[in-house]
Amino acid sequence: MLFVPPISDLDGQCGLWSRAELLEMDARFCEALERAFEAKLESRAAAAATVRLGPRLNGSRLLKEDAAIGATWALLCNRKGDMTAAEVVKFVQARCPDIDVMRIRSEFNRWFRQRRAEWG
Repeated sequence: MLFVPPISDLDGQCGLWSRAELLEMDARFCEALERAFEAKLESRAAAAATVRLGPRLNGSRLLKEDAAIGATWALLCNRKGDMTAAEVVKFVQARCPDIDVMRIRSEFNRWFRQRRAEWG
């Protein structure tokens, strides 16, 4: 966190936005996400696997998961896509045993969407 407001001003201005503005942005985001769920453009399971509160926010764990997924992506590219989904999961979980399968799936879906244009 780059800006820490004074203790006496926790409900006032926080960075560029007031608390009221942050709450309004959060409400708009939640509404948009609900519309995406209803339109089947987003999966609740994938969202739950990628957004968690509590100990999951430990930076070293996130880095470990990201490194495992990145290494698996590199292997998949090296093999020119010649890997089954089960092999992908096994490779990631060998490096990060407690990672959720839905997190792996959602990350790979994101990576595929981002690189679809590159592959033609």
